[in-house]
Amino acid sequence: MIKLSFLSLLLIASLAVSGVSQEQADGAQARSLERIRVLGVHETRGEVTVLDPEGKSRTWKEGDRITEENVTVKEVTRSTVVLTRIVKAARGEQGENLIVLRFDATGKVKVREYSSLSDAPQPVAPPR
Repeated sequence: MIKLSFLSLLLIASLAVSGVSQEQADGAQARSLERIRVLGVHETRGEVTVLDPEGKSRTWKEGDRITEENVTVKEVTRSTVVLTRIVKAARGEQGENLIVLRFDATGKVKVREYSSLSDAPQPVAPPR
């Protein structure tokens, strides 16, 4: 038998209402990138054509800003697309995440996101 007090219910309600963190939001955006398919690559022109989750064909060029994903296309190669995203850490620092899209011959995408920021506490200098 599970007993819930008023305080327990209040805590559960506050957790349900609280917003998502920047890390969770970035993770959700990375997952949406996993649902695209690569249709074609023009490496010499720095272009990649993708099929988005809604079934629309789009061409991304190096330097293009993809607003719905909050990313910029940095580089296009034969089997990789590198994107960048400006992010802020909990301490207010601003940095850049690299998002690497690797894809196979069928166009299936695997996403890896690398962050230049950490929310880990800064080391404290020992007392003198």
